[in-house]
Amino acid sequence: MDSEVYTENLLDHYKNPRNYGNLDKANYKSSEANLVCGDVIEFQLKVKDNIITDVKFKGDGCAISKGCASMLSEKIKNMSINDVKKMTEKDIFSILKIEISEARIKCAMLPLIVIKKALDSPKLFITID
Repeated sequence: MDSEVYTENLLDHYKNPRNYGNLDKANYKSSEANLVCGDVIEFQLKVKDNIITDVKFKGDGCAISKGCASMLSEKIKNMSINDVKKMTEKDIFSILKIEISEARIKCAMLPLIVIKKALDSPKLFITID
């Protein structure tokens, strides 16, 4: 596959984001903004037994930040907290499969930064099943 196909995939995630909206009874939540370009992303996570069982995000931003948030939301479902916390810039580039200019790396990294911040914060509540 060439980069045009991956660019189309990113744009599809931007225009039709997966896992977009509010998550009832999320037990982790965080948001961040990239003040340079105005991107704002919030993630809400539902975690049980250290596994991310559900995820939603909302916010607005460029195609890279919003598309990456959508792609990342699909990737982290059913992953362990530890595995998500180990994710790096290299993992984001692997998900996107396109070259990102130096100026746009912050856009691509914003969703992962928000997710890690949420997982490092105290739980919003404890679920009792």
